[in-house]
Amino acid sequence: MSTSVAYYSTDRSTEEDKIRFFSSMDVQHVVAIENKWFEVMKNTALFVYEFDPRDFNLQDEIAGYYISDKDQKPINKIIISNIFDEIFNRK
Repeated sequence: MSTSVAYYSTDRSTEEDKIRFFSSMDVQHVVAIENKWFEVMKNTALFVYEFDPRDFNLQDEIAGYYISDKDQKPINKIIISNIFDEIFNRK
């Protein structure tokens, strides 16, 4: 079994939580993975499919999950060839 954790700061995060769970006040996202997965992630392309949002409904606000009861066809495909660069460049 592998372990990974991802979390982020929101306007509802307390100052105490920000100090406890983030390395600095400028950091808003954390992704932690097991060391053995570093090379796998470094050498893996990620395919992100974009859909028309009109037929999607918010299922879980905290997780950011949206669902649709209708069949969907992607309107765009983005290939991320370096996952770590993408994570580090996100704000």
